[in-house]
Amino acid sequence: MKRSLLAMLLIGQLGQAASADPDWAKDASSEVKDRKIMRGTPHDSSLQGERPVKRDELAEILERLDQTQEREQEEFATKEDLNATHNQTIHLQDFMHSLKARVENLEQKSDSLEQRDDAVARPRF
Repeated sequence: MKRSLLAMLLIGQLGQAASADPDWAKDASSEVKDRKIMRGTPHDSSLQGERPVKRDELAEILERLDQTQEREQEEFATKEDLNATHNQTIHLQDFMHSLKARVENLEQKSDSLEQRDDAVARPRF
């Protein structure tokens, strides 16, 4: 994607003659339009690959690309976030192990109480 975008920008900047969307650039054209990095012309949304890119247009494209990359990077966790999540997971595992031991202890006490109740409830002769 980056190579195709760079190729399109270079062709536009150098003003080389090319059709509006040559076959080799159709995927890149669709991608930059879909990601709203480049908008195309208002009347037909074409990128007009045969026209040189003006400096202000290039600045706008680069700004949109930068914003898109920032949004995409926000979707990923940082190393610190992953470490914090890992530490929380370890603490949760420790808590679950202690909780399991407490439940097992309560089950043993409950069994013991049930056995005592059964012994007390039996009639003695």
